[in-house]
Amino acid sequence: EEIISKERAALQDSIKEKEQLHEEEIKSLQMTLEENNVNLKKSIDEVVSMESKISELQSLISSSEKSSEKDNATIKKLEAEKEDLSTLVMESEVKYDLLNSTLVQLNDDQ
Repeated sequence: EEIISKERAALQDSIKEKEQLHEEEIKSLQMTLEENNVNLKKSIDEVVSMESKISELQSLISSSEKSSEKDNATIKKLEAEKEDLSTLVMESEVKYDLLNSTLVQLNDDQ
């Protein structure tokens, strides 16, 4: 009976040690899980922030493209006006030359 009692005590000690090891493992795993959750939340926040920045950049790109299209249209309009002005200058020069030659002729006739 004494031997059985000692063996029973030894088994109970062994069980308690194993339970303690399991509890320590569980606590360690819980701490790791909590750390992983914190890291996951940080990662999610970073992704949300990046998505927001991407959206802002896309908006800026779109705005820039629209502005560029307006600038190109303005440049084409200005080039057309330049052509019109060049034509007017050439026509004015021809008229000036005609008037000048008419004046010269009138002076000669007098």
